[in-house]
Amino acid sequence: MIINESGLEFAFTTENVIKFDDSEFFRHKYQVLQDGKGVDFLVFHNKTLWLIEVKNFTGHETEGKTRKRLGVRNKEVESLDIEVALKVRSTLACLVGAGTKKDEVLKNYSKRLTDIILQDSDKLKLKVILFLEGEFSTDIRNEAKTFSFIQKSIKNNLRWLDVEVHIENTRLRRFDKIYNVS
Repeated sequence: MIINESGLEFAFTTENVIKFDDSEFFRHKYQVLQDGKGVDFLVFHNKTLWLIEVKNFTGHETEGKTRKRLGVRNKEVESLDIEVALKVRSTLACLVGAGTKKDEVLKNYSKRLTDIILQDSDKLKLKVILFLEGEFSTDIRNEAKTFSFIQKSIKNNLRWLDVEVHIENTRLRRFDKIYNVS
C-alpha cells in the first residue's frame, strides 16, 4: 500500500495500515476537541502496533524555527519531543473512543491496543517512530546525537507508557520490513 505524507511516498509492506489523521472518526468526532491531534500512520505488523509521525524539513533545516523545534522542551515553539508525545497520547485516547463507538475503520487498531493492554506484553508491542527527514548536519555523528537527544526526550515524555521510541529517516532505513520511503 502506498501513501503520501509530507512530500514523501511510503510504500508499506502490509495492508494493515491507515492514514490515521485523515480517518473519518478522527476528523469528525475526535478532532473537535481542542488540541485533538494524531499521528500520521497506524500500522499493525508482526504483533506490533506502530504509531508513526512524519516530519519532512527538507529545504528548511537551517531555518531558526526548525532548529528550535529540534530542541527539547523549547518554550518559544512546540518542540518535536513534546509534539510527538502529545500526538501519541491523543491517538491512544482516540483509539479508545473509536473502540467504544465501534468505528468500522479504526476498530481493528482499537482492538490491537486492547490486546496489548490485556495480554502479555512480551507477545504484543506498542512502538512509536518519528520519521524525521532533512539534512540536519553534514556530520552524521552530530545528526545521530540530535536524533538520540530527541528520542530520549520523547521516551521520557512517554514514561507513563510501555513503548519503544525510534527516530528514522531515508538514510537510516532500519524499518524496511514495514515500509520503504522515496
